[in-house]
Amino acid sequence: MFLYRGSQGSLVKALQERLSQLGYDVGAVDGVFGPRTEAAVLKFQQNRGLDMDGVVGNQTWQTLFGEPVPDIIPALNEPPPERFCFDVFGDFRLAGWNEQMLAKCDLSLWKEVLRDVYLGWLSPNDKAFVHPNWFGFICHRLVVPKFQTAFRNVVARGLAG
Repeated sequence: MFLYRGSQGSLVKALQERLSQLGYDVGAVDGVFGPRTEAAVLKFQQNRGLDMDGVVGNQTWQTLFGEPVPDIIPALNEPPPERFCFDVFGDFRLAGWNEQMLAKCDLSLWKEVLRDVYLGWLSPNDKAFVHPNWFGFICHRLVVPKFQTAFRNVVARGLAG
């Protein structure tokens, strides 16, 4: 994981707190990686002889904390705690999910069995959910395998009809 200008959440807040403890001016410790936090990171990197890019990756984090940047959620075996949602998805109220975080949840293997379940609720205005070359929907990349497993289980248990 990398932290950079525009990043938000508890890891940014921890970064700001640490830089502030070391005497760097990050401005408000608010969990938002803004221009003052970036300037503090650049100054820290310069003082420690690190690559000056303003990005906090493993090298800068390791120098600050003595450990690699922690994974927020190493695996999605259950829904993440609410406090991590902001760290993973950002402020969805302002920006939505980043495009690179979206993925195709392809259910084409079960198209014939799921057609009525999946398409039965669509109104004529919901054509955006129908894709000409594949069957499924777009969702966050972390939940694609979970949705596919859920739909596979629906089919396997005969619950689609």
